[in-house]
Amino acid sequence: MKKNVFIDGEYGTTGLKIRNILNSKNVAHFINLLSLDESEKKNKAKREAIYKKTDILILCLEDALAKEAVKTCKAVNSACRILDASSAHRTNINWVYGFSEMKGQAEKIRKATYLSNPGCYAMAFVSVMRPLVEAKASLQTIPVTAYGISGYSGGGRKLIDSYENKIPGKSMPAPFAPYALSMDHKHVAEMQKYSLLSEPPLFMPAVSTSYRGMLVCLSFHKAVLKQNKLQAGDILSILRPYYNKSDD
Repeated sequence: MKKNVFIDGEYGTTGLKIRNILNSKNVAHFINLLSLDESEKKNKAKREAIYKKTDILILCLEDALAKEAVKTCKAVNSACRILDASSAHRTNINWVYGFSEMKGQAEKIRKATYLSNPGCYAMAFVSVMRPLVEAKASLQTIPVTAYGISGYSGGGRKLIDSYENKIPGKSMPAPFAPYALSMDHKHVAEMQKYSLLSEPPLFMPAVSTSYRGMLVCLSFHKAVLKQNKLQAGDILSILRPYYNKSDD
């Protein structure tokens, strides 16, 4: 039996990409993709009506709107399963974190009613740091520095426009543009929680002129590696078997 799927925020960058995936031949015969006309996307009554017949709701909204959508959906359709692409619920204990490679996480994801999609920078960071901390508990307390650079499409429609459309009176964005210089990037709490670190990492992100793509680097001081009896080869020997045996 097909499942009714509704993408709330289907006309944004992320929503359009998910719609394309769900419309592919490999997926389309499993689901019935519901939709609202773009002119009706802010119509509360229309959204509630579509929530009522939705089996799986995918949220591609800003954090505040995602929280409001969850509240509304719960009120009209408590059986609906919700996947949130925003950062609104990633550290919420009532939501399952959608990183299937973490030990035991794939089964939790299969059973989840509320599933939070990992952040891009956070997934890259956690994918390295989590296996290291699980293998060597002493790494839980070490200071960690991370640098990240991503394409501009991850910033949504406004950032895409600023890179692709010349605005009169404004200069084009820099080829390499650091941001979140106050060290409070919204992914940091997520990075700390799922890496099992006792302190938040020092994280410095930047945007480049590439449309998409991402590179995240973790930096460990030599003294830290020496103290924990680790070399580069030891790190690889921890990461390889972790992902060879991952659930998914």
